[in-house]
Amino acid sequence: MGGDGGSIPKRSDIVKTSGYRYRRNLGGMGYLPNTTARIYDETIPESTQRHIKWTSCALTLEPLKQPIVACRLGNLYNKESLLKRLIKGQLSSKFSHIKGIGDLSDIKNKINKLTGCLICPITLSDLDNFIRAKLYWKCGCIISENALKIQSDSESEAQCMNCNSHYIPNTDDIIMIPNSEELSALKERLRAINSKKRKLNRSSEKSTKETA
Repeated sequence: MGGDGGSIPKRSDIVKTSGYRYRRNLGGMGYLPNTTARIYDETIPESTQRHIKWTSCALTLEPLKQPIVACRLGNLYNKESLLKRLIKGQLSSKFSHIKGIGDLSDIKNKINKLTGCLICPITLSDLDNFIRAKLYWKCGCIISENALKIQSDSESEAQCMNCNSHYIPNTDDIIMIPNSEELSALKERLRAINSKKRKLNRSSEKSTKETA
């Protein structure tokens, strides 16, 4: 840090954030008494975490830009970035549930250019932070829970409030940006959906062989 180009400053040398404090008892061996040191691990507030998830691609963490897609675990992605990595086989195990385009839903919601947030088409409010919302898988509409409160799911099949597309409750409605408990439920539902698909495929293959 002598300005001679012989050293590279660390993060704590430049910015002292909430995880850093002055350790005045440090001294000697090249350390000054007011050297900053890490006191505890920094944690990102939940509201900030949710804002990032609502406004950033879950894969690249880049700001969301249309076209946008979502997976059955309630994550949002920039479609172009996701498809490029999917084609190249560069998705990590975290995204192993995405095998192809059929595992994605094209999002219809518009983006608020001032905030970078998706807009609920019913309430016209930003989908951000602690706003709860659901994605209707077949049509790609994300509706805030405040709007959904006026809709009844008493029937076995219902319609999207925005475009009137039909959906099956507890199958085609996905909780967006879920908490840990909701995420576990979505993963269990996804396993059931995939199991059903495999059974249908085996049944179809068997029928084809018998016909041949």
